[in-house]
Amino acid sequence: MVSEKANILFGVASLRGGREFQEDSFFMLPLVGGFVCGLFDGHGGAGGSQAAARIMPEYFSAGVNPRDAIEDSFDDVHQKINETAGGTTAMVVHCSGSQLTCGWVGDSRCIIIGSSTVITLTRDHRPSNADERSRIKDSGGVIVLKGSTEYIAHPTNGSALMMTRALGDHSFESAGIIPSPEIVNYQIRPDDRFCCLICDGVWESVTNDELLQLAKGRRSPQRLAAAIAKRAIRNGSKDNVTAVVCKLAN
Repeated sequence: MVSEKANILFGVASLRGGREFQEDSFFMLPLVGGFVCGLFDGHGGAGGSQAAARIMPEYFSAGVNPRDAIEDSFDDVHQKINETAGGTTAMVVHCSGSQLTCGWVGDSRCIIIGSSTVITLTRDHRPSNADERSRIKDSGGVIVLKGSTEYIAHPTNGSALMMTRALGDHSFESAGIIPSPEIVNYQIRPDDRFCCLICDGVWESVTNDELLQLAKGRRSPQRLAAAIAKRAIRNGSKDNVTAVVCKLAN
């Protein structure tokens, strides 16, 4: 049984789902007056996501400039990943007091769940975004359709990526794939309850309305994380499923 005590700050549920291997990784780190956490959805192997989860916490401490720490840590991880170990999406959330900073590459999402609303802080780095699509094409990248999903074709080897930004995919850089994080700031409101980092295995299966309903009556971030992952599997997700939930209010 998981306690419903109000002082529990983090919760996480990470399931292999329908995949042969678990390629998601994460970290959660309390700070004085706040926290930092990260979610990494690997592809082509778990090496890149595991490296990110290991290296990035080293850049964050109380009083750090979160934007600088995000940019520096993303660049460091990108340079250190050997592409044969697998690339990864990356999302890091830093919270200090009422100020939240989120940086990401790829298509995981950061969601704020309030008492009656759900706010999505991020946008998916996929070819469906006009500016991302333009950069890929301006770089000479080729967008291909597989079923109903658009991918960026590898310049030479026939592989493809669904996301337009990622860490560790060095051989895709000539096709326009970049490791530069997009960063947003958010002022936490009095009725904001949870900050959720969720991979595409979750958000492609679970709607924001479902997230809001799952959060109602729950105080424990661990219980909410478990409920989100369970709902994603129940709704038919065949992907790895990971939800990192951080408590913002009692």
